[in-house]
Amino acid sequence: MPSLIASMSPDQIDAAVRRYSARVAAGELAGSPLSTIRLMGGSGDRVIYVPRIESPDALETLDPDAQVMVGLADQIIREAAARRRTIVAQAPGGTRTPVRVHVFDPTTVQSLLVLGALAGG
Repeated sequence: MPSLIASMSPDQIDAAVRRYSARVAAGELAGSPLSTIRLMGGSGDRVIYVPRIESPDALETLDPDAQVMVGLADQIIREAAARRRTIVAQAPGGTRTPVRVHVFDPTTVQSLLVLGALAGG
């Protein structure tokens, strides 16, 4: 999936995340289907909100900040999978059994949890 973030600096990505998160918090995207990615880490959880798109071709129809969020979500899940971090999705139908995932699918609404790496042993 081509990503706008490949051509952006970390500061530009952070600014886009802040703008998009502010729109979510202000309710500007109410009624729009959003996926969530919860990153569990040493300094607490971080939640990323990502718009759902109809198809990969529809990515370019999103505003730039929303495109950044889709690209960032894809990057987060790919990097977490490469580091062998556990990534689970809320099971379909609301059952309590989580489903492991290895890729981000922007065409479905997902609630993903990226678990922190365990230290020690």
